[in-house]
Amino acid sequence: MWLNDRKTKSGMVLLAGAFAAYVFYQRSHPASAPLTRNSPAFQREYVNETHAGADSKKRKREVSDVRATQRKKDLEHLKKQWLTLGKGGENYEAALELSKESARLLLASQESVDLIVFLSEHKIGNGISDRIQDLFSSSQAADARITLLGLPDGQSGDGTNYREEWSAKAGMGCSEAEFEAFHAALGGGPCAQEALLGHYQARVTVEPVETVRATIDELGKKMDSMSSVSIYSKLMDRLPDSAPFGEIEEMLPKADHARAMLFKKWAAVDRQGAFDHLMANSGRLNPELIVPITQAFMKGDMWAGFEWVQKMPDGPHFDTAARVVINSLRTMYPDQARQVADQITDPVEREKAYERISAPYEEGQPRK
Repeated sequence: MWLNDRKTKSGMVLLAGAFAAYVFYQRSHPASAPLTRNSPAFQREYVNETHAGADSKKRKREVSDVRATQRKKDLEHLKKQWLTLGKGGENYEAALELSKESARLLLASQESVDLIVFLSEHKIGNGISDRIQDLFSSSQAADARITLLGLPDGQSGDGTNYREEWSAKAGMGCSEAEFEAFHAALGGGPCAQEALLGHYQARVTVEPVETVRATIDELGKKMDSMSSVSIYSKLMDRLPDSAPFGEIEEMLPKADHARAMLFKKWAAVDRQGAFDHLMANSGRLNPELIVPITQAFMKGDMWAGFEWVQKMPDGPHFDTAARVVINSLRTMYPDQARQVADQITDPVEREKAYERISAPYEEGQPRK
């Protein structure tokens, strides 16, 4: 019924035109020579391509059809290769090479999805999806983006939306000019948001404050794309060492998982600076944020960390930091661990600390 809606038809025509324009632009302009949206070449080849003549569009369809036909042939050949490999037992190196070859031949196409689902049904492990995502930072990036745009949006036979899953890496590997064209051709929705969030991951290394702010605004739209849960983890991990961590901390939403990732990165770069900021804002920030800071101190020099924690003022921050120190010391240095436990002010936490120190520790088992 929706196909009878004239607005929907018009939107589909425009989107198809944008896709054709994007394909022509990618074929005509390698990533090594990005264009700006206002440049004459970009306007001529990208914008005006939407209105290209019938002959030009026919030639492009013919080329696209030839490539699609070849991918179908490659798919059948690859299925046989994978089945042969599966019968021979596990061979990690051979499977890795065949995964790379599968991605190289099929790109981010429907044929790739069909192969992944086929292998899943035959219980043959493979890393094809990861290798396809690697393509977006390779010499095949433009072709991979073009095939991704032609991939239907929706769950495949194994329950995964690969168009959405691959969009983040596709956006991450684009120049600014390439991204504008690619993002427009995606046509909005979760896939376009994935691409944008991926692009932000690349941008945050050079524009940390602006990119974090833009990410917060984008996540506020609540499109529930696949990266929306893990984006802060990826974004904070890619912050440059010179980033203004304090300024970024004050921008973040209330959710503590974002701050936890920020403090983990901050502590790895400047643990004392992270500690000073936390204590200066102790009334606003969760005491649990002391955990990555204490871990950084203990990792740098365990005994320096042991001395550092004992100089902290009493209270929830010390009690939380003490838990980290005790977990590091309790097996080899129980007396020193007990010395730290004696200073915990919360009686419940102090009793738990004594129990952890006394508990037996078996090799290979996680510490309590």
